[in-house]
Amino acid sequence: LLEEVGNDMASRTAWEGLTLEASLTTTATESQGAITTIASNGYRYMKNGTIWSRTRRLPVCGPLDAQEWQQLKAMFVNGPYYRYRMRGGELLVNPTPPAGEDWYFEYVTKFWILGADGVTYKEFFTLDTDTILIPESVLLMGLRAWWKKEKGFDYAEDMRMYESQVKE
Repeated sequence: LLEEVGNDMASRTAWEGLTLEASLTTTATESQGAITTIASNGYRYMKNGTIWSRTRRLPVCGPLDAQEWQQLKAMFVNGPYYRYRMRGGELLVNPTPPAGEDWYFEYVTKFWILGADGVTYKEFFTLDTDTILIPESVLLMGLRAWWKKEKGFDYAEDMRMYESQVKE
């Protein structure tokens, strides 16, 4: 039940503890690869406006929607700003960057548990010494409400309090 509540919380709000940083070294192709490979710790979504080329010290603009991307592709566009779009789980960039630039961005992970090693992010507990990355007080509030519901007790007020804290 605790894992169900934790997964619910992690899927609905970008808690501070769920924000991570990823980096990539660009390739000289439009597709920079699968975003889940680039941001490998349970990628849920990228925080807009956070991709920066640390090589050029310039932002990478985006995300572009389908119409903006197609318009960009139909025109001749040449730097200094790169633009990106997420499509089919891939990070697409235009114009094509040179190989070897260092880009960084922030993203929100779906993994709300940090392993005892302090490095491994995960969705489910495997050790008693694992820690949580979401607010403990809200997690316990949700656990109380969901437990009461499972047991057939009156849970409406507890659930209302939990929902007001999670705020989709």
